Amino acid sequence: MISVHSAGNATAFKPDSTAPPPHRRQLKTLTLVVSSFGQPDLEELERLERDDRFPRVSLFQRALNSDMLDERAINALRPLRRMVYRVLPTAVARVIEGFLRRKRYDALISWGERYSILMGLLLRFMRQKTPHVALVYWISKPKQSYLLKQASRRIDRIVTWSSVQRKYALEHLHLPPSKVVYVPYGIDQKFWRPLENSGPPIISSVGEEMRDYATLLRAVETTQIPCRIVAKMVRIIGQYGSEWRPIDKYGPFPANVSVGTATFTELREIYSRSKFVVLPLLPSETSSGLTVLLEAMAMGKAVICTKSDAQVDVIVEGKTGLFVKGGDPNALREAIEFLWNLPQKAEEMGKEARKYVEAHHTIDGFVGSVRTIVEELLP
Repeated sequence: MISVHSAGNATAFKPDSTAPPPHRRQLKTLTLVVSSFGQPDLEELERLERDDRFPRVSLFQRALNSDMLDERAINALRPLRRMVYRVLPTAVARVIEGFLRRKRYDALISWGERYSILMGLLLRFMRQKTPHVALVYWISKPKQSYLLKQASRRIDRIVTWSSVQRKYALEHLHLPPSKVVYVPYGIDQKFWRPLENSGPPIISSVGEEMRDYATLLRAVETTQIPCRIVAKMVRIIGQYGSEWRPIDKYGPFPANVSVGTATFTELREIYSRSKFVVLPLLPSETSSGLTVLLEAMAMGKAVICTKSDAQVDVIVEGKTGLFVKGGDPNALREAIEFLWNLPQKAEEMGKEARKYVEAHHTIDGFVGSVRTIVEELLP
């Protein structure tokens, strides 16, 4: 049974904790994912997670008893089949392989719009009724939205972690409310947790997708506030595609700004030293920066975030963070100096942010919701 409950500014669907626990059948799923490049295999990943050196990303795979169809799985195929797939676009090859394996599983899960659309269209064309759940975050993308509507006939549930995108699917694609489910995204609240500060205080900004670092640099260049940017590239997503730009393009950097990449444990250390985290964003229809936003909040940090129509599901204005006008370095500087000069206020907001994540955005809650959705599709 799935119930509706309020989570911030959105309506979320979560397992009904007041209902009798459903019978947990021996579930077996196949998940099509974009990439696991650079990620350890499952055994090594679980060891790193136990050692508190990696967030519990394997929880999804274990909770849904899911085989992950990624490049590692494709590379493990027999040479002839692998050779055939190499001449095909990556997404097409992976969807075909997933379709061929479908009878071994109770359900298919496609993570990302491209895989969801292709798998939905293939299942529809072949008139197959294998239960299919799509995990997506950008439904409103032009052209893609039309294809998603066509593919939705063989997508049993569309799961999104953006209330704005769900609203678009209902109002513009006219999909039934029962098909499009809002599930609050979750991060590992056990790994991303408040820690003792171990160095001089800083502010930080993290991430590579749709970041407005140019405005951030202009905001802090006349201050003495030390700022750490964790990024190597910046991905700018437009109407017809995406473009990657080196972070160095935004230089030369002011003396109080340092730039570089970080491992998960190093990033956690950066968050712990931060009085608060700044999330400068370019205009976007999607909730860009959501993962960083939740990581910072889980670490007990207030967040200053660019105000956008899409970023509405997490920050409670004035309680867990502050919104600022996009592209305005003066407004951003004022917000930064305000929280920097009022550390007690920043700390109070950070504590509320941690509580909010624990209540609405844990990885356990996200994975549990997805599993419940999959189970309810099965006979």
